[in-house]
Amino acid sequence: MRKLQITLKVFLALLFLSLSYVDLDPGYIKAFGYGSICASINGYPEKDKYNASQYDFRGGKFYVKSGGRIDLRTILPEGKTYGDLYKAFKSSNSANHKNVVADEQKYIKIFISHDVSGIQFQFGSWPSDPNEMVNSDGKILNFSNTAESFGWNTSGVKWDDQSTYLQSTVSMWLDYAQPGWSMYILETVGWSRECPEKKYWSFDQSTYITPIGHELAPPHAYCIVEVK
Repeated sequence: MRKLQITLKVFLALLFLSLSYVDLDPGYIKAFGYGSICASINGYPEKDKYNASQYDFRGGKFYVKSGGRIDLRTILPEGKTYGDLYKAFKSSNSANHKNVVADEQKYIKIFISHDVSGIQFQFGSWPSDPNEMVNSDGKILNFSNTAESFGWNTSGVKWDDQSTYLQSTVSMWLDYAQPGWSMYILETVGWSRECPEKKYWSFDQSTYITPIGHELAPPHAYCIVEVK
């Protein structure tokens, strides 16, 4: 029985490794290009199986129905891995790599054109350069990189994986969204840190508060998702 358990563990480990190192289907590059986030409306986009029927992609935007769902896949810039992007940013921003709370992070930031009551935030077109948005207020999802994920050139986020908070972040918005409303989604890397230079006095707590801030690299991928 013990030998069977060991054999099963070895098999599962090998299966996991084989799935981790499978090549990205070049169909993604042909359809969306490098440095992009693709938003599927019909299930999780597998790394090695590009399926055009999962997307409604027109004029540089992904389209989703009100009340729908999205699963995401990020394609990094050509020849880059998460490790490359993180190390380059850390090297160029080393002065702010101090008082670190959470290091080696991947971040997804989501911005919306309207809130659920219909109040409009975004007027006109979204910027074509995501660096214009990276430090703006938006919903932020963070993921810890590992030695393994540092070697990846792509990653995915599943709608129904509760640990990612994707569904809980945008499902209510999608339920209320009207045709023409949109989301701007970008991905970057970085870390969070205590910011003593922004320390302030809290009258409620009668003490000084040191806020937590994010050091975010210029985004490496983005997409626009519009409600149809």
